[in-house]
Amino acid sequence: MSAEILNRALGYPYETPVGSYIFDPATGTARKWDHSAITHDATPVLALGSNAAPAQLARKFADDIAPIPVAQAYLADFDIVYAAQLTTYGSIPATLAPMPGAVARLHVTYLTPAQLSIMHKTEAAGERYDYLALTGLKLKIADGVQINRAHCYVARAGAIHQNETLLGLADRKTTKSSARRLTQEDVQNHCRSLLGDMIGNEASLEEFILSNVANPNVRSRRTAALGPFATRFDFT
Repeated sequence: MSAEILNRALGYPYETPVGSYIFDPATGTARKWDHSAITHDATPVLALGSNAAPAQLARKFADDIAPIPVAQAYLADFDIVYAAQLTTYGSIPATLAPMPGAVARLHVTYLTPAQLSIMHKTEAAGERYDYLALTGLKLKIADGVQINRAHCYVARAGAIHQNETLLGLADRKTTKSSARRLTQEDVQNHCRSLLGDMIGNEASLEEFILSNVANPNVRSRRTAALGPFATRFDFT
């Protein structure tokens, strides 16, 4: 069980296909992209971290039957960075940060109202994340469609930084960004060093992750303690 927890925590944001695809809940796998699968009532939602990965979508939509279009896209003037918070499954998740001049490669999920309701619950919208409608975007979908409005889950805790430099996901490719790229293991160790005496210098990375998963109070206190090292989302 411990190995499974650690693999899930450190595997974030999980393997994500290059290019656009259709997620099939029936099989939990990706199939060939089909633009016509986007329904008239679907909402475009930026998938920054694990929400772009079939493995995570399979966990979240195991009881759903409708396919989910997941389009690769490029978003100008933003980067995908680590949030200053800990998840229930032990990872340090992604959030969005304004980054003038940068271009982030990401995915956009097109969610039906029913799927959006499921996603709200899994993201703890209103608690851990704010669900925002962003306008004035320079967002280009891989098939050439350009849109200027999309929704996004933004971490309420803000984005973690190191000496005022944001920490970007190594698995997410962004050009012309000033963020330092880190793996999940790197950012976990960075947070351990920031928390210092709160976790005890003898605590290993494995112990740190396992205690965060096992104890919600410990996880909440540690997330709160990361607050002084966070940059709040500011986009108008």
